[in-house]
Amino acid sequence: MRALYREYVRDEVLAPVGIRLDEAKLAAEAPPADLASPNGVLLLISLDGEPVAIGGVRDLAGTVAEVKSMYVAPGARGQGIGRLLLGRLEGIAAEHGARLVFASTGGLHAAGVFTPDGRLACAREDVGRHNAVDKVIGWALRSGRLPLAGCVLLVSGRASFELVSKAVLAGFPVLAAVSAPSSLAANLAEQNGLTLVGFLRGGSMNVYTEVQRVVSESAVPGV
Repeated sequence: MRALYREYVRDEVLAPVGIRLDEAKLAAEAPPADLASPNGVLLLISLDGEPVAIGGVRDLAGTVAEVKSMYVAPGARGQGIGRLLLGRLEGIAAEHGARLVFASTGGLHAAGVFTPDGRLACAREDVGRHNAVDKVIGWALRSGRLPLAGCVLLVSGRASFELVSKAVLAGFPVLAAVSAPSSLAANLAEQNGLTLVGFLRGGSMNVYTEVQRVVSESAVPGV
């Protein structure tokens, strides 16, 4: 449990039989002050006696509580454990008369794969934007669709270096994000011939690399 907690702190980031949900008894490694009772809670999920996930919620005394961080050990991912933990944290907030901040502000991240004709082929959500992208790439792998040449990867949040790396490896020619890319992301996109779009909101966007793939409506006959 202490090792998992160290991973959780470093990462900052339905249920099978055998999963047990408890308040974490961290002994020598006490939870951060903002997650300590009565204003916060730190929860631990154990699977077959082994701790596999941890997460906390803070500001329970107010009307809006916040999920501090969630961490699921790599070997336990893909089993719905994160959803179980998230649901329990939301329940705790409700018991205190508060609602989770992501529930009211859209804090979940999403990733979508769009075909050349604009059809949404796949969409996945997760509390982590990297995980959401992993899910759509996993969908493509399992359905034999890799590489995703000709498709567009649309993500919520920022376009980070890691997301550009995933897009390139999966064969996407275009990565679009609703927020800003990092300079490292733009450099990597340019080096690999990836069209990188940021601040895609409504009818506006910024195109940072490989602009030739983006055609404005005025340039299309009959539009």
